[in-house]
Parts: sequence; structure tokens; C-alpha cells
Amino acid sequence: MRISKFTALATALLISGMANAEISANLVADYPFNGNAIDETYHGHDGTIHGGAALTFDRFGNANSAYNFDGSSGYIEIGTSLDFPSWSSYSVSLWFLNDGGGDWSNSYGQKVIDKTVFYHDFYLSLGPESTTRQVGEIRSKTYEGGHSYLFDSTKDFRDSSWHHVVINKNGNNGELWVDGELSDTSEDVKTLIPNQGRLLFGYSLSPDGYQRRYWSGDIDDIRVYDQAISEVDVKRLHMEGVPPADMLTDVVESIVTLNIQEGLANSLDAKLDSAIGALDDVNTDNDVSAVNRLYALISAIEAQRGKKITDTDADLLIAATHAVIEKLLSE
Repeated sequence: MRISKFTALATALLISGMANAEISANLVADYPFNGNAIDETYHGHDGTIHGGAALTFDRFGNANSAYNFDGSSGYIEIGTSLDFPSWSSYSVSLWFLNDGGGDWSNSYGQKVIDKTVFYHDFYLSLGPESTTRQVGEIRSKTYEGGHSYLFDSTKDFRDSSWHHVVINKNGNNGELWVDGELSDTSEDVKTLIPNQGRLLFGYSLSPDGYQRRYWSGDIDDIRVYDQAISEVDVKRLHMEGVPPADMLTDVVESIVTLNIQEGLANSLDAKLDSAIGALDDVNTDNDVSAVNRLYALISAIEAQRGKKITDTDADLLIAATHAVIEKLLSE
């Protein structure tokens, strides 16, 4: 596919038919970390701050909107009541940034989220220094009479960049989604027996010393749902909060890419002018003009569908443009 930067979003919109639909599963815990560690579903699963965990900037540069963990003492404790690893179906969505600091010695890795006691494990971590696994890989593990892993070993995620992760469980079937793409699946995800292990963000209180490694970096927007969510929902969560200007920049870049790759000299210039003009309007807070330009852009794309632009490319460009319009109209 030639259009890459917004393909995930556009595909999700084409599948769902609407950009702002609600997630299909019920939200049972929500930690946006907007100035505190309160569960904003008001189910009472509020967090308690320990050690070197402090509010910081989120992935959009908003102050006091995520938590930073110092890699040596900081974590957030939720308690024992949110025992979703014992449910037959659930989904966990979160954002993390690891800065490579802290302890990477022999262990199960630095913990993003953990609810673990002896031989009853649920956690998401970045793997430690190892000769047998990718350093800094993402690991989701369940253990109940045997273990099951979901991995993303495509890179070292200790890169000081934000990454989105979704863990889906539906019966024995599991999925690991990273940055909006499916990374791994399993048909043997364990359902833990209900236990009194405490749910933690950024650490583990397991009696097993190999489990206890502090997170070094940031964590944000942790959500727990009462069932596995769909591919469309995953992609929607991945794109949530992206500013209209960034979305529109992707549209502009994609039109330029089409022009170059297809050898369409000057054929998309009018559309490029419309997109750049809309971007200028967004950057100067003239949203009404931007929306009008974007509707004109959609009409221009439709006029060249099947001629200068393939149906697939036209669908993706139009879906991405509609997403920007809906974002502007919702603000």
C-alpha cells in the first residue's frame, strides 16, 4: 500500500463507518492521569502513588497528564479489587515510554502493569538483557498451571518514544497489538484464579525477586475493558487525541507521495493546494475555512477517482480527510 502513515486510521473508519463511535466494550477502569491517579470510571479502583512516581508531560506535551517512574522506587498501586486477569474476557489499553534507565539485570523485565503472586502471573513488561530474546522486547505473560506469552520482538522498545499497547483476551485466545498493528496471537492465554495479588503500574510486589524490576520512563492512559475489543476499536484508541494539524499533515504528505510515485506531475497540485490551505487554516484557528477546504478536497478527489487516482487511494484519502473534518467539528 502506497499510503502508509494514515492507512490504519482510514481502514478503521472505512470498517466502522464513523470516526467518533464509542468502544463496544464496557470501560471498567480508566486512568488518564490528568493530575492524579484516580479511576475516572468512578468504580473506585483509584491508585496510590509510591516512591519516585510523579506527574509529567503526556505524549502531546500536556503537563501533569502522565506519570513518570524513576526506575528505582516509583510505582502506582491499585489494590486487589480489579482482578481482570481472572475474567474470561478483557482488554487492556495503555501508552508507555521507556528511557532505558533502571535495572535490566536477569529478571522478567521492567513491569508496565502487573498482578502477580507465586505461580499466578499476569504482566506486561519490556524484556531484560538476554542472549536468547530481543533486548527491550514487549512481553505479555499469563501463568496458571503453565505459561503463555505474547511477544513483540521487532525492536528494542527502550527508545524514549511513546508506544501504544493493547492486550486482548477472549477465552483462551489472546492478541497483542502494538502501535495500532497486530503483533502476536495465542490460543493458550491463561485465565488466572481470583487472587489477592495487588495490581501495580510500574513494578511488581511478587515474592519472586526476579519479578521485581521498576519501570524507567512514562506511562499514560491505562484502560481496562470487560471484553476483548475489536480491531477498529484498537485503531481508534491508537489515533485518539492526535491533533487535527498532525492528521492533516499526513494527508498532505500522502498527496505528495502519490504525485511522486505515480508520476502524476501537476495532476494533484490543486488537491495539494487545498490540503495545504486547510492546514494553514487549522494552524491559525480558522476551522470553518478549513472544513470548507476539506470538503472541496473530497470533491476533487472524487472527480479523479479511477482516472488519476485508484479507487483504493481515493478511499483512503477521503476517509482520512473525513476524520480531520469530524475532529474539527467535535472540538
